[in-house]
Order: sequence, then structure tokens, then C-alpha cells
Amino acid sequence: MGAKGGLFTVNSNGDQVWFSQGVLRLKPITRRYWFEDGEWSHWEEECTGWEWVFRDEQYQVVTDAEYYCWGASGYNNTITFFNGWISACSPEGVNNLAGTNYDWGVYNPIANGGNEAGLWRTPTAAELRYILFTRTNANQKRGLATVNNQGGIILLPDNFVLPSGITFTPASSIDNSNAPNMYMYTDSYSWTDNVYTLHQWRQLEAAGAIFLPGRKEQMEDWDDPTIIRTYYYPEYFTTTGKVLWSDNYIIFHDATGYGYIRLIQDAQ
Repeated sequence: MGAKGGLFTVNSNGDQVWFSQGVLRLKPITRRYWFEDGEWSHWEEECTGWEWVFRDEQYQVVTDAEYYCWGASGYNNTITFFNGWISACSPEGVNNLAGTNYDWGVYNPIANGGNEAGLWRTPTAAELRYILFTRTNANQKRGLATVNNQGGIILLPDNFVLPSGITFTPASSIDNSNAPNMYMYTDSYSWTDNVYTLHQWRQLEAAGAIFLPGRKEQMEDWDDPTIIRTYYYPEYFTTTGKVLWSDNYIIFHDATGYGYIRLIQDAQ
């Protein structure tokens, strides 16, 4: 429950994982009640708590409501409230979340992901590197895309078959001379290489594709400020930091900071 897409090999032993159905977020639990006060009577809602849930759709726009501090699972008071939003603080002295309660999936039941703690986990940097660069035909199974007007990264599963009538342009050529921290695209890739309608995405999703949406920013062009360009920044946590994609590079940060959470589950 809560898994989406096909299987991805994450190491040389052949271990495989599923990705969660969407980005992880905290959702308020509300109670609806009938309020009567003299001549004013109406329905009201109050927040009675919070629960972790996966977004229903992979392509849904990511916002500040899903933008958390690294390791802020709620364990040891790593989540606090700030101006009506959830504000999180990274745990001090922790440099690896793997197997600890600071990992969101280890510590928390995910309401629409089995609703038990320990069913999910944050991927390691090594696992994401293996998916991106090492598994069989890895350079043909990654690409920048726009799905339903949302930019992000598409990852194709190990045994992917492209649906009839759909095209896919991979980000195939990457310079890893600065590995393991930075990988540069040696070709020119953009979010318009793969533009899919919702109907087309449904076909790709049914074939096992995974989409990691990015934070949207619009900025003036460096050379011509009258031109406003749109950029997307998919930045997702690993157990030791986060990985950030752009239109021409991939960076693995050891530093933590803020990012989005996309959990994985070991295939049994």
C-alpha cells in the first residue's frame, strides 16, 4: 500500500525497491462540528492533530508545505509550529539517518502507506547514484520532463517498456569527473525535452515510471531581463543529505538544509 511504479535496482547485489506514490507531507486531522451562537449557526472545523501522508499524485505541485528540514521526522521534538506552518529543525550531531528514528519512514506510520512505522525509509545517496548512473542502461532511464505543467525528473524502472505512441528523450550524456558530488550534463537538456499531458503521463505511470516534481522558480534571464524564465529544482533527501537536480547538473549535498521527501520500500 502506498507504492507506485516499477522496481528499481539499488546495488550490485540486485536488491530492488519501490518508490512511494508521492511526496511525503504532514496533513492536519480535522473535526467538523455544528457551531451555534445566537443568530449565527454554521459548520466549523478544528485541527485535532497531524498525520504523515503521501501525496495522491506524483505530479502534484510541491510547495512549502512539503519543504522540511533534513531529519525532522518528529522524533525528539524535531518538528515545531511556526506561523501556521510546520517548521522543522535538523537534529544536532546526527550525520546519517539510516535505520534511525530521524528517518521519516522508520519513525512514522504513513496513513496511506500501510499506517505502520518502519514500512518505508529514506534512500541512501549510494542507492540514488546506482539508480541514476550504474544499473543496466541507467543513462537511458532518466530525464527531465514537464508533466501536467509541472517540471521534474522522470526515472524509469529496470524493466521498462515505452508505451505505444509515447516518446522519451533521456538525459543520457553526463560528465562524472567531479563525482561523487557533482554530475554535469554534457548535452543540453531542458524541461521541454519531455512534455506530457495528464493522459500521456497515466500511460507512463502504468508502465512503472516515477516522477519527482521540483520547486518552481521564475527569474529574469541573465542576458535579457525582459525575458522571464521558469526553472524547477527537484531537491530530495538522502540519509546523508540531499540530491539536487537542475537543467544541466546533479549535485549530491552532504549538507542538509531543506528539501522534499520521497521514501522507498524494499521489495520482498
